[in-house]
Amino acid sequence: MDHYKNLFELSFDMMVILDRCGNVIDSNSAFKKVLDPEKNYVLVDDFLDNVHPGDAEYVRRMTDLILGGEQATDYKFRYRMPDGKYAWTQWNATKSKDSQYFYFVGRDVTEHQEFEANLIKQETWYRNCLDQLIDCFGYYSAIRDDDGNIVDFRIEYVNEASCRTNHYTKEQAVGSRLSELFPGSVDELFPIFRHVTETGETVLKRSYIYNDISMSGVYDIQYYKMGDGFANSWHNVTEQAKTQEHLQESNMRFASAFYTNATMNFIVDMSDGTVTDTNDKFQCTVSSEHQAKLGQDILKVVRMKRVLKNHELSFLKTNGELGSGMFSGEPVRMGDKEYFLGFATDVTDLRKAEKNLVLLDKYNLLSSMAASIAHEVRNPMTTIKGFLQLMGKNQSFQTRQEIVSLMISELDRANGIISEYLSLASTRFVSKEYLQLNQIIEQLLPLLEADAAVYGIEVAVDLQADKPIFVDQKEIRQLLLNLTRNAIQAMNKGGVLTIRTSKVDGFVNLEVIDQGHGIPKEAHDLVFTPFYTTKDNGTGLGLAVCRSIADHHGATIHFDSDASGTRVRVEF
Repeated sequence: MDHYKNLFELSFDMMVILDRCGNVIDSNSAFKKVLDPEKNYVLVDDFLDNVHPGDAEYVRRMTDLILGGEQATDYKFRYRMPDGKYAWTQWNATKSKDSQYFYFVGRDVTEHQEFEANLIKQETWYRNCLDQLIDCFGYYSAIRDDDGNIVDFRIEYVNEASCRTNHYTKEQAVGSRLSELFPGSVDELFPIFRHVTETGETVLKRSYIYNDISMSGVYDIQYYKMGDGFANSWHNVTEQAKTQEHLQESNMRFASAFYTNATMNFIVDMSDGTVTDTNDKFQCTVSSEHQAKLGQDILKVVRMKRVLKNHELSFLKTNGELGSGMFSGEPVRMGDKEYFLGFATDVTDLRKAEKNLVLLDKYNLLSSMAASIAHEVRNPMTTIKGFLQLMGKNQSFQTRQEIVSLMISELDRANGIISEYLSLASTRFVSKEYLQLNQIIEQLLPLLEADAAVYGIEVAVDLQADKPIFVDQKEIRQLLLNLTRNAIQAMNKGGVLTIRTSKVDGFVNLEVIDQGHGIPKEAHDLVFTPFYTTKDNGTGLGLAVCRSIADHHGATIHFDSDASGTRVRVEF
């Protein structure tokens, strides 16, 4: 018996023994520590004075039930300690076998109670946070068969966003099986649920298309293990998917318009002038070596004007020709960088046509003037020449024969200029026939070689064209004479004059090549202009006449010139 008494006294738990009338039979030391030392505790009612007012009715009712023979476990109430503070206590009570005595065992559970209260508070806080989320959230526990296999999942919690999305209330969802709420998609997603629960691996499923009785749309869903089950969070990306699809379509349309457009399209980095992207038209038109410089030229103009509208810039074309373009565009921001999105139209041919139109106007003016002026000038010149020839035969002018001969020579030179001038007339008669260009050159070759020999120039021929062309022989001879004389006069002694013919793509080409010092760049646009010359004693009509003859024959005349010489090409 003493053993039990010792256990009674040494126990950390509070112990009290009452009889059927509520009299205190005994209490241990642990219980006496929480009693008021100034008060004598004889009846159970003496203890009730220390119970928290808010719990007094509950404790009195429980005490009556216990003394009436009921057994009680885990009932809690607040009890005032000697220091005046209330502590939470938890009690179990039972009666003796003969129902004469009642045993009460209690302990201070203040810390545990506060811990539970904090847990409840935190759980409430977390649930409130989850309920305020824009994304949907849910927790599901596994339902297993007798063998431990997962057969379904029970919904333990869903937040408000999930309820709104799935069109159910929490009361309808919590406790239900997933197969009941989502019969249309659970079969497809069940392997993921089971995989996450059994392996603990987190799974992210993007752009999943739901089409179930409770929800539909496109969702991003993340699954992760929680307890013996899983939790998931998901949000509706239907509008985002539509926007992304629209953006992709817009990008495709822009790319199609950018890369396949007939204009030269390009993008320039505004920070350094680098050409970052171009379409095929740009690549086929602008020389790759010149693109970097063109990007810098565009950047300089854009920094001054910001927006370009038909701003003309020069650039080097892929064929080596200096071209002109009308550039338009404006700056755009892509990410954190600014670019210039522009397009350009190649107006090189237009500018050529404008120059040719001006030149044609000059030709037309000269043509209309040529016949009448030449007739009026030649008549008095013929008279003067006739009198000079008579004077030359007169014995009294024998001492001045040199002067008379010089005057006649100058008149012949003036007459030659007038003949060239008349060659510009568009109304002159042209007699064309099919002739071999090679034969015309061979017939004229002795004269050309004699002319070249005077200047110490060698003549080389390479005649490969065997196709006849429809031409006026006199005019072609004049064309050859003018081109070869220009070439001979452009070279120093010892140079080589090359005359070449060839047949290329249905065209018969005539080329006259010299080894002179080339035509100055500033004169390139003017060489075919009547009366323009770079020679001290030139008339400026030689190449103008060549251009006129080419036009009369439907041919084109071009030239390439640098410091190593000039190549003139006529295409029939």
